[in-house]
Amino acid sequence: MYEAKGEEVSTERFKRALANTTRALSGHTELSITYGDVAEVGQKNELVLPQLSNALDDKKMALARGRGNRLAFLERFGGAAYVRALQKHGQPLAAQIINLMECARTDVLGKQAYAGAVKPLAALDKADAQQYQYVTESSLGKAYAMSLALREQVGEVLTAQQNAVKENAFADLESELKTWVDDAPKRISDEKEQWRAYVELLKLLGVELPPDFVEQVLPEESQGEMVDEAADEEYVAEASTSTDDVEQEGELTSATGEEGAGADEAQMDAGATGEQAGPPPKTFGDTNVEYAVYTTEFDQIASAQKLVSQGEWSALQDKFLMLTRSNRGLARRLAMQLKHCLMAQHSLGWEADQEEGFVDSTRLAPFVAGGDERIYKQLVVKKKLDTAVTLLVDNSGSMRGRPIDMAAVCTDTLATTLEQCGVVTEVLGFTTAAWKGGQARKQWLEGGRPENPGRLNELLFTIFKPFNKA
Repeated sequence: MYEAKGEEVSTERFKRALANTTRALSGHTELSITYGDVAEVGQKNELVLPQLSNALDDKKMALARGRGNRLAFLERFGGAAYVRALQKHGQPLAAQIINLMECARTDVLGKQAYAGAVKPLAALDKADAQQYQYVTESSLGKAYAMSLALREQVGEVLTAQQNAVKENAFADLESELKTWVDDAPKRISDEKEQWRAYVELLKLLGVELPPDFVEQVLPEESQGEMVDEAADEEYVAEASTSTDDVEQEGELTSATGEEGAGADEAQMDAGATGEQAGPPPKTFGDTNVEYAVYTTEFDQIASAQKLVSQGEWSALQDKFLMLTRSNRGLARRLAMQLKHCLMAQHSLGWEADQEEGFVDSTRLAPFVAGGDERIYKQLVVKKKLDTAVTLLVDNSGSMRGRPIDMAAVCTDTLATTLEQCGVVTEVLGFTTAAWKGGQARKQWLEGGRPENPGRLNELLFTIFKPFNKA
């Protein structure tokens, strides 16, 4: 009886930890994580994970992590929008096909960003290959095989089982579908072309969408929702995983003796710090295209005080002082530690034969014998540290609320510490000046939408503190 109770608690702990991890990887702190019959994209701001039994083992936990990671990356990199739109308009088969193709795209991006996701997704890939190996002649089977070919095109190495499924399906695959796969990496990386490519794929697989629905779904509703300022308000850069749930996840790992699970979590932690598990796969699209800017005509550089009214400025100053008041002591302590580090970089030495300074004992004998008055020496810095620091703060909509408060506190502490050590600092902010590109995008549209325009958003750089102001 006691053991059964312990298993139940462990399962609940794992589910909480899995939900927190999925939410964190999605980049969406308000995302609702529920449990149902299958893993799927739910309604807006919802992901559904499969129910877990009380008897957890390595395989079940790895598959659960894989499903959570896949849905999180689908949400994070914009793939969930198409699936939701198709589900909402009563197109379940089309939603499943697009889900397969988008998962191929977003899995690659997720593995590049988080090395810890590689092993759980590999477990899920194995299960998928077993599921589709006998249904390669159906629309879903063909779509799955095409998604494998897409992964292979961007540098992923398929397993023997995946490769067998792909080869079996491609032996009888229509030439039009093979041509679609060949062109897919570039087309689905282009925000403007992506939806057209998917509509064409569905038609080739015998799935016809209503004409009015095809026209309604624009690129801005898919990939664009992840970069628009309005949607940015719902996203934050850091996870809101509670300390309790993280500790509980650790207890679960040790209680169930799952060394593999612990290794997976360590990999996830490494991935969050940017470590990669081997060479990253190639990205979608043309990676040789250099970063370009369509126009800088509408970019702005402005002092923070000039962007708001005097009343708003006073209110913001009061809030800033309230937030940072308790950190003055911390800044002083950090300043002392930093001073020791900076002084260690200095190279001090003596210059002899000076007319004033400290008496140089080695020059006393010449002074007595010949009256040489240059018997002094002076302490000089032979290698002086000459440093200036710019602190750049993200001011986009995703930083509203607690994230920007924390950024302000950290920036103030760093700037105060550096200034106390004699290192001059400036504090700048950056964001886009308008929603969906603003005047720059309007100029591009009026110019006939030339291909590869580069950056279309107009930028706003805010000067919070210049170098010459304390």
